[in-house]
Amino acid sequence: MKKHIILLFFFIFLTCFLLAKDRSKPHQYISPLNVPLVLSGNFGELRTNHFHSGLDFRTNGKTGLPVKVVADGTISRIKVSPVGYGKALYVDHPNGITTVYGHLHSFNDRIENYIKEIQYKKESFAIDIAAPEGKFNFKQGEIIALSGNSGSSAGPHLHFEIRDTKTQQVLNPLKFGYELPDKIKPRILSLYIYPLTDSSHVDGSKEKKRYEIVYYNGKFHVKRNPLIKVYGDIGFGLEAIDYLDGSWSKCGIYSMEVLLDKQKVYEFAFDQLDFNMMRYINSHIDYEQKLNTGRRIHKTYREPGNKLTFYNDTLTGILRVPNPVAHKVHFYVKDLSGNTAQLDVRVLSKKISFVHDSIQTGTPFYFEKANNFETSNFKLAAPKGCFYDNFKLLYEVDSIRPKNALSAVHKVHNKATPVHKNMEIAIRTDSIPPHLQNKVLLANVSRNGKLTALGGIFEKNWVKAQLREFGNYCVVLDTIPPKIRALSIKNNNTLTDSKQIRFKIKDDFSDIAAYRGTIDGKWVLFEFDAKNNLLSYVFDKSRFEFKKQHQLVLEVMDMNDNVTRYEATFTK
Repeated sequence: MKKHIILLFFFIFLTCFLLAKDRSKPHQYISPLNVPLVLSGNFGELRTNHFHSGLDFRTNGKTGLPVKVVADGTISRIKVSPVGYGKALYVDHPNGITTVYGHLHSFNDRIENYIKEIQYKKESFAIDIAAPEGKFNFKQGEIIALSGNSGSSAGPHLHFEIRDTKTQQVLNPLKFGYELPDKIKPRILSLYIYPLTDSSHVDGSKEKKRYEIVYYNGKFHVKRNPLIKVYGDIGFGLEAIDYLDGSWSKCGIYSMEVLLDKQKVYEFAFDQLDFNMMRYINSHIDYEQKLNTGRRIHKTYREPGNKLTFYNDTLTGILRVPNPVAHKVHFYVKDLSGNTAQLDVRVLSKKISFVHDSIQTGTPFYFEKANNFETSNFKLAAPKGCFYDNFKLLYEVDSIRPKNALSAVHKVHNKATPVHKNMEIAIRTDSIPPHLQNKVLLANVSRNGKLTALGGIFEKNWVKAQLREFGNYCVVLDTIPPKIRALSIKNNNTLTDSKQIRFKIKDDFSDIAAYRGTIDGKWVLFEFDAKNNLLSYVFDKSRFEFKKQHQLVLEVMDMNDNVTRYEATFTK
């Protein structure tokens, strides 16, 4: 019996091993494009509120290139959105892998006709559905779509992902046989050192310090190679990028190791990512630098509230440099082709006495607890897990009220402190007439007094909103409807484009919430390109009645239920 159990476990192990080996077998997956593969973005690249989850392949600045399925599989999900991946296809493969193709211009005819039927049935451009099992089966190399620039894409390209079908974790595609020419080592652009406690300091300062980097003798060095004096718990940060052969696109690095002398103190590698963890990027990076300067810095230490899983769990990266001699901190930055950039930094532990130690004021907030703050006119409720470290919340009421504000401006902490989960912010306001209560919302007030809508609801003289950033807040009223500008209809009755009807729609404050277009009383499919505020309807030969006069109605609503209506009569 014992022998049979051992054999059973052996066969299970062997099956799992072979399956794992098969999943990443080189050359098992073909290129999704017929043009040479050149990257404009790679896996793990630092983006706003997320790590890049795939590869961005250039399409020579064009849309409409054939997109091929990289291996035998079946369409499992079809998504159409005015933002994000735009038009996207998800293909499940027999080996437990899912490939994703995003920012598409259009699907192949079979898929396109199928999804359009659903859009008309639901009367919605935005669609996210699970495709019927086995309905769309494809062989490796068959065309499933045309490349595009849909969704939040900043230019024509193909976004390509490889996921684990069961967990939906994204895997690094460059580990699946997509070997792109790369003999260029990463570049280290700057070094940051952070004092992490009240007693820590760097080169005589309790503030973080930035150091310029130069390159010579095959390594990167701090400019003029200084002996940097540090004391107490400190952390480092690196600004680093990577290039691939034949492209000037600034890509992300693959991995990093940090050693204090010969002892490893920090390590990470971008092999896979979890979508549920993406926002923790704001703990991985120097969020303040990204916000204020645009620099994307990999912090090489971990805050206690950072739950990302691609680190070496045994290492925190927080250093306390031993006395009394100089030490070296070694940084090794790599790409997936094995090219390595090295930076050596000389440090010495030296304590400095400060004559005037400033005492930080404010209300203590804790990363591992729910936190609340309240005055007679302001409330903040932050659930557990909202923050990455402990801090003291700063709050004050501004003496200056912006024009048209319905409350004072509440200055809540520092925008450079990242917030992971939604906080509920509530501000008491003056009495609002019932017919205007659905028009009030919270707004952020910038340094120059500009207002940015944040949304909200009115409840018993309080305006509440779910927010994920600190700032300066007040209550405002929004009664101005969106704007509609016709691009292909003149004077509300003459078509200037024989193929389509197009509009620019825009709301100057609270953004577009919904739109609806009808011709002769029937809903028609207006596609929404949110980044360009563009609505487009292409005359559908299977649904549109030609050679007659038509009545067009377009209604656009903003986030505060303000509606603009456009009507036109045209002959087509």
